[in-house]
Amino acid sequence: YLGGTGAANHLDDYETGTWTPSFTVGTHTYTTQLGNYVKVGDIVYITGQLKVSVVDSSVDASTVTIQGLPFTVSSTNTGMYGQISTHDHSYITYPTGRTSIGFYTQIGNTRLICLAAGDNVVANSLTYANWNDNGVIYFSGCYIAA
Repeated sequence: YLGGTGAANHLDDYETGTWTPSFTVGTHTYTTQLGNYVKVGDIVYITGQLKVSVVDSSVDASTVTIQGLPFTVSSTNTGMYGQISTHDHSYITYPTGRTSIGFYTQIGNTRLICLAAGDNVVANSLTYANWNDNGVIYFSGCYIAA
């Protein structure tokens, strides 16, 4: 019970687990695919790591999209945002003027859409052409489940 002993204060929807992130298009060679989540009510907190030793160049123009979220994103929500980081910037070739990468959720689905952003520039999609072989990312964020 949180904040009292009444029925409305009873925490009855708490779950933890793992999930397997992967790209939605292409045939890539993965070295690491790790995902964890904590779900409290309809809010899902996610963390993950994705390392690809060989990127499929046939999908270079496609937007990097990560699938496999543990729960479907609410279709009544405008989506949630999260942060992606790398420990070595040589893994991702940032588009001109972009200095960071992140994601937003695809509503009504189980995907993360990756973006590149920077100061005073409009964020744009991160494509597979920006991802170098042996690239690794770490990501975290939250979203509202359906």
